[in-house]
Amino acid sequence: MWLLLAACGPDDPPSHPVIEQPWNPDHETTAVVATVSRDYTVGALATVDLDTLEIREELATISGDARLAFDDGTLIVLNGYGVDTVRLYEPGVWSAPRLEIGLSDGSPTNPHDAAICDGKLFVLLYETNAIAIRDPESGEEIGSVPLGAYADDDGLPEPWNLVEIDGALYVALNRLDRDDAWSDRGGLVVEVSCDTEAVERTWSTAGNPMVHRWGDDARILVSTRAYAGDPGGLSILDTTDGSYTALVGQDVLGGTADEATASGSHAVVAALATDYESTAIQCVDLETGDVETIDTTVDFVTAVVGNDRGEAWIGTDWGWVDPDAAHPELRLFDVATCAERTEEPLRLALAPYSLTFY
Repeated sequence: MWLLLAACGPDDPPSHPVIEQPWNPDHETTAVVATVSRDYTVGALATVDLDTLEIREELATISGDARLAFDDGTLIVLNGYGVDTVRLYEPGVWSAPRLEIGLSDGSPTNPHDAAICDGKLFVLLYETNAIAIRDPESGEEIGSVPLGAYADDDGLPEPWNLVEIDGALYVALNRLDRDDAWSDRGGLVVEVSCDTEAVERTWSTAGNPMVHRWGDDARILVSTRAYAGDPGGLSILDTTDGSYTALVGQDVLGGTADEATASGSHAVVAALATDYESTAIQCVDLETGDVETIDTTVDFVTAVVGNDRGEAWIGTDWGWVDPDAAHPELRLFDVATCAERTEEPLRLALAPYSLTFY
């Protein structure tokens, strides 16, 4: 009996990981970063405390092509092409996911984004013509949203990312014809009801659209990255009245609009030059369309993501222009003023590839 009591004594270490950064549903406190090695063979999770900017690295091993999302108190890690799994983590518990879901039956699926909506896990699969729906507790397949009607001639609509608003998912479809050298067939944004699991509305866009959350607004910022045909740029999708309005073209942005985030009356946008030699970090007035260049970098911008503090976090990796001189890092900006928040960027052991907040 004494041995049993001693084994259960208060000085023994816990048998489960201690949650050091619990989720606060009312306020974001932590950035989670998917980092990657220069050859993209190794990836890891890192966290940054939003108040102290303390960095904790190599918390969990992930793929070299991982994207992150956070929803309903769950960190979602989407291990992309060649791995094809989704891992669900409890915030702060990184020793193992609470659930890992395989998404391939032998053919690649390449998960790109996900959300937990109406109690269901919706996963965008870039290599298929449907959105997968899984039970977020068991991982069981419980349905799908067909997207074949919105595909281009190769049969795939290429869903890139999503924004969730009031029980609906707004999904950007790239629509690249792979049978014709990945030709741009014009993009679409589709509204998917989480309740009915069906497409309710659609909007035509320029090529390669991405959708970006606009704080807590019912509007969505849409960036398009057309390289032929209609030029890309920034547009505003109002999910309330269904209007879709062009705001600023790539000629004004100085490149094709790519990663972006919006808060209040401003947005921070990464505009990739048409010769791929540099990326301009732009501040855009969403009421007037005025554009101010904050900085220009030869590093490759991997992510521009906003949090509920009105900040834009920008991740960069080595890129292809001058990788030996590049400095993979995180830069923090105040969206309203477009001022950089820190004197020096945050440097991690591996390069930021994707990030989210909880």
